[in-house]
Amino acid sequence: MSDNIQIVEDSISTKDFILKVFNFFKLISKNWRLILIGLLAGTSISLVIDLMSKKKTNYRSTIIFNLELGGGGGNSQLGGLASAFGIMGNNNLSGGELFTSQNFPTIVLSRAVFERALMKNVEVDGDSLLMINYVMDSSDIKTNEWAGTLFRKPFSAAINYRFKEAKNPKDFTELENLIITGVYDKLKDLTTIDPLKTTNSIVVLSAVLTNEKLVKKWVDVVLESTEEFYIEMKTKKTREMLKIQEKKLNEIESQLNHTDIKIARLNYENPNVVDPMAQFKQTQVTRNSSFLTNQYITQLTNIEGLKRVLLEQTPIFTIMEETRLPLEKEYPSKGLSLKLISVAFLFITMLGIVLRDIYLEIMNS
Repeated sequence: MSDNIQIVEDSISTKDFILKVFNFFKLISKNWRLILIGLLAGTSISLVIDLMSKKKTNYRSTIIFNLELGGGGGNSQLGGLASAFGIMGNNNLSGGELFTSQNFPTIVLSRAVFERALMKNVEVDGDSLLMINYVMDSSDIKTNEWAGTLFRKPFSAAINYRFKEAKNPKDFTELENLIITGVYDKLKDLTTIDPLKTTNSIVVLSAVLTNEKLVKKWVDVVLESTEEFYIEMKTKKTREMLKIQEKKLNEIESQLNHTDIKIARLNYENPNVVDPMAQFKQTQVTRNSSFLTNQYITQLTNIEGLKRVLLEQTPIFTIMEETRLPLEKEYPSKGLSLKLISVAFLFITMLGIVLRDIYLEIMNS
């Protein structure tokens, strides 16, 4: 019995719901003129806003270049030398290899590369400027991201701040870190790096900003900083090993010079050697000199090999199509804002009609 009552109640509630839906559409159809007026009002207001607002122009700067990451040395004649020094012994561990073509876009858009680029001095209209100051002054970050709104105050400390000189990131103050973070977040969203569709070795670096000269300079500096970062990091172990071997070469050279002086002195002091001990001493010094000479030649060979390994490891960035002024212009689409305002006014009009109808029903009852 209780189940039947529940079914009847559900039926009634469903019936009421369907009736309310039909009544809602009936109410809307009766007041179609008001809905049309609300839709036209929203469209008119959005058009007026678009006409009165300043038209924003973006500029796209693009560089197409070929990336040669540098040989791993496995098939090279220098592979054995590099492996002996422990420089290329982990090439098979591809999962931990940072400098691969798959990781290249991530490295280009990394904070380490962007901070290096922002701390570079660039020439703009004959003046030397820090890239970070150029971005802060010539982009729209001060009027957009750092500008005040109804809900937050403007970032006045950043707006009025200027970097006096290039600094190491570890020396940034708290305010400077906040500024760098804001600029990095903005530029990262506006900078893209993608391989060309036909091949993975050819890469397209592109950026979109509101200042034509700024975006051209930014793309050039990012590519330059990426190349420097790649060379510095990829050849780090080889350069450290080269310094050790050059230091060892200097030590052997010093010992060899000292031994040569001893030989010259003994030859001068004992032109006709008769004393067996003197002859033994001269033979011993001569043998040391020969040993040091062989070590010196071997060390020279090792250093020359390490320099060639360094050359093989150095990535090569070949620009195939550089960016030139004037740049391609892009105009942001405003169709979305037009639709949103129109829909908002439509919704407000319908809500007003429904509330008015409910109010009249309450007053009549």
